[in-house]
Amino acid sequence: MPRQHLVLVAVEERAVALGWEHSGPSIGRVAELLRVYDEQERAAIRGCPEGVREATGAED
Repeated sequence: MPRQHLVLVAVEERAVALGWEHSGPSIGRVAELLRVYDEQERAAIRGCPEGVREATGAED
């Protein structure tokens, strides 16, 4: 069974702005791409990284 961890990260406002400046466009494009898939397809997409970790014996 996968282990889950809760991590709280505190950042300054300028770090948030920099993160959105850098990653925001990619996040928006990925979100737009995923809109064309139905829920069952999105569930398969979400499960893929976990399946790869299990297949390769990688741990979180």
